[in-house]
Amino acid sequence: MVMMGGFVVSLTGSWWPWFFIGGVLATIGEALLYDDISPASDTSSIYGYSSLIGIGAGAIGQLFYSVAQFKVKPNEIPASIGFICMGQYLGLTVSLPVGQKFSK
Repeated sequence: MVMMGGFVVSLTGSWWPWFFIGGVLATIGEALLYDDISPASDTSSIYGYSSLIGIGAGAIGQLFYSVAQFKVKPNEIPASIGFICMGQYLGLTVSLPVGQKFSK
């Protein structure tokens, strides 16, 4: 999905649909994984929900970097890339302990 997203966006120049659809797919997969999975769950359900998350995250995971380079002035590209990197790592760092705190 990362390569397909980069290819399609470079051809069409339209990136908002990728962010929207990727976010929707990832959110649906995460909600189903949170609500529907138990120790007795079928393996195919876990794989299916995880695939939805992967497709959604793959659609937008690296697209931020391309869009940021397109949207900012050339002298601001390094700062925008650094900001995106920091946001991605900070999001992971914060969400893991919060998720553990509020897990079932």
